Amino acid sequence: MSEVFNEDRRARQWFTAESERAPPTIIPAPASRHEPFPLTDLQKAYWLGRGDFFELGNIGCHVYVEVDLSGVDRRRLQAAWEKLIDRHEMLRAVIRDDGLQQILPHTPRYDIKHLDLRDADQAKTDFELAAIRSRMSHQLFSPDRWPLFEMRTTELKERTLLHFSCDLLFIDIWSLQILHAELIQLAYQRTAHLAPLEISFRDYVLTAAQQRNSKSYRRAEQYWLRRLDTLPAAPKLPLAKNPVAITQPRFVRREAMLDHEVWRKLKSRSAKARTSLSGTLLAAFARVLAAWSQSPHFTLNTTLFQRAFPASARPSAGW
Repeated sequence: MSEVFNEDRRARQWFTAESERAPPTIIPAPASRHEPFPLTDLQKAYWLGRGDFFELGNIGCHVYVEVDLSGVDRRRLQAAWEKLIDRHEMLRAVIRDDGLQQILPHTPRYDIKHLDLRDADQAKTDFELAAIRSRMSHQLFSPDRWPLFEMRTTELKERTLLHFSCDLLFIDIWSLQILHAELIQLAYQRTAHLAPLEISFRDYVLTAAQQRNSKSYRRAEQYWLRRLDTLPAAPKLPLAKNPVAITQPRFVRREAMLDHEVWRKLKSRSAKARTSLSGTLLAAFARVLAAWSQSPHFTLNTTLFQRAFPASARPSAGW
């Protein structure tokens, strides 16, 4: 990890100094909530990258999850999701033809489709579930048409299975955790009450855009602009097929589990090195890529969480 951090020590010091300052004040503007506003840089990348003019395009940044909902009342689940669509405005967002995003003031009622497989045999159940997973796990939603998600349920012999497919143009993984927690709360607790949201994602984006005029932002921008000519290219890995020849890519999630003792030791070593676990895992990933790359000198580009909500604000689900 010292190889990663020593080279950019000055940049890290700038970030640390800036992060210790008070976050910018976000002033709610409810009267302008449904006016168009710019995409973030990452939203732009996801929006453009789903086109067929890039290698491995024709695919959105997308997530598909399944959740077991034992004993759930489907009517309460339907009401809970309708309430969350109304509560979290980025569930009602679209991208206009001019490249601006807009929160729709109203959307049609969203009905959660349901499939009852309680009386089906195992072969029929496996077939139906495989069909749902195959279709929903690689959906490509149209950014200009609502909704950019799909929710449905399957009734099995002993449980209800929730299927949820969502484009990540407007909802990130952090937002999904918020939505999941609130959906469970509303679906299972008759007296559930969710505190009102205080700021809009539009308010946040416009406030964050103002930070581009700050001295710290300009200093960091100049630093990375100077580094551009010295940054190496992406890893040059052996490929089974030229990416240009792949017109309908399908991505598969790979995962592995570390036992508790190995994970404990890894966390301890990361703490001693004063690095985050994400940084440690990224360094390990880079070492593996280096073993296969034509050159061990390459650049890895990653996304990051960059929220800066005031402690008193309750963020809605959104970027």
